[in-house]
Amino acid sequence: MLRAVETVLLERAAHPPVLDLATGRAVAALNAGTPVAAAAEALGWTPRRLARTVTAQVGLSPKRFGRVRRFQRLLAAAGDAAAGDAAASGARPEPDWARLAAETGYYDQTHMINDFRALSGLTPGTYRPRARMRNHVRHD
Repeated sequence: MLRAVETVLLERAAHPPVLDLATGRAVAALNAGTPVAAAAEALGWTPRRLARTVTAQVGLSPKRFGRVRRFQRLLAAAGDAAAGDAAASGARPEPDWARLAAETGYYDQTHMINDFRALSGLTPGTYRPRARMRNHVRHD
């Protein structure tokens, strides 16, 4: 059984799924922080159709995909800020979480802290920024 799972995972790693053009546009919009309803409207789709299509091709609902990507943007920004601060000062100071929350699309710092805890199991204060992550969904 493990060998079968390994075979499927290796095949998917070697040949990742390709999104159709419309779903690729939706993913790009969601990646940029566009609300689900606005992304659907831009494609001429209903939010329900967008949800079905994105979930089928990406594996996450549009809302969850947008939430995860916003969190990943936050982590990348925290890593970039910490690396820049470390280079300037020789130390690795705490990122300015309030500024990063605003820059990456969170309503407020409390919203960011709640998402941070829900998605990572950590609080921003206990997180230590690391190198940027790679994703299974292309978003460039």
